[in-house]
Amino acid sequence: MHPKNKEKLDVFSTIQFESEGKYEELGKYFNPIIGASITAGARFLLAIAEKFMMDKGEVHAYMDTDSIFVPPYLAYELSHLFDSLNPYDFNKPILEIEDGMEDIWFYGISSKRYCLFQRDGNKITIPEGKKLFYKLHGLGHITNPFSRELKEGDKWHKQFWEDILQVHFHPEELPDVLEKYENYAVISKLAVSTGIILIRFKKMNKGKPFNEQIKPFNFFLVGNGAKAGTDVEKIKPVAPFNTNPQIVVEKEFIDYNTGDTLQGREYWKPLSDIFLDYIDHPEAKFEGDIGVLQRRHLKPKGCVYIGKEANKIEMQELESNNVETYPDIEKIREFVLNLTPAKAREIGIKYRKALSDLKKRVKERDFNLNTLEMRKVMDYLSY
Repeated sequence: MHPKNKEKLDVFSTIQFESEGKYEELGKYFNPIIGASITAGARFLLAIAEKFMMDKGEVHAYMDTDSIFVPPYLAYELSHLFDSLNPYDFNKPILEIEDGMEDIWFYGISSKRYCLFQRDGNKITIPEGKKLFYKLHGLGHITNPFSRELKEGDKWHKQFWEDILQVHFHPEELPDVLEKYENYAVISKLAVSTGIILIRFKKMNKGKPFNEQIKPFNFFLVGNGAKAGTDVEKIKPVAPFNTNPQIVVEKEFIDYNTGDTLQGREYWKPLSDIFLDYIDHPEAKFEGDIGVLQRRHLKPKGCVYIGKEANKIEMQELESNNVETYPDIEKIREFVLNLTPAKAREIGIKYRKALSDLKKRVKERDFNLNTLEMRKVMDYLSY
């Protein structure tokens, strides 16, 4: 970091380069070593628990940040396996046994998409309790479609999972379940937090009193486009916020991609499509299809440098004073090394020696992004 300007940072990775962006002041008690150690320790604890299960000839159903789901008859032994490692003076195990888990079944679609349930004959129920017995991954962004019938937002996720289980055990009921969801649209609630989003509401705000306009940091509703426009890009409906989101499906909305005003249910993706996508979601982290899956071995092919925010200025947060950019160094390297004299003149590098020196520096992995020639390259590549 350059001490005189905290917005200029030297980034060290597989290569070294300089970046201009946001600088976050360290908190008084910030200690990255403690944070990394806690996370690593938790992963190590879960790895020991997994090895314990393997030695017993059993498998775990799932594993989360600080938990592991194992057959009940092994729960007590596993829970007390770590007693000697417990740093606390109160008498509680590191892995605490959940109450009421003796008669629980596991149903998993893929990583982070699973639920626990009880089965009594043909009756399938998801238990109630302090913790959720189902995951919201892939569903948490969707507003409650049954807001008139179910006032509590989480309840609809439980109903969604119960329908998944019903279809699993009774596949013949799939058409009835899809019919139930096809009249509801997939709608999310977001905040007007970037300039480009606010611009999209310019037409809708025109002519309205200020108190009726959509303003920065107001909420709005966005749909999952279901119908392609003339440019083959799906239409993405955005509409003013409403406490009953499904109402906006019948009203005029703005296409986020073009700013055009449109109307029609056919532009909104039905929840029945999400249901089908959800139950057919592929597994990416493990190898296999059905049953006990195996860990997938990964071979990294390269690095892509990214920032916390989008690199495009129009997508920066409204309250942001500086634009954070993390250039794609490999993209710049490939562009420079393939740059012809004619193309170099086109982007403003007039002299062959300047081009030759630039290529030499890039070959030597010197990516000083503040030289005159490199800034011209960056401007051309729209950084």
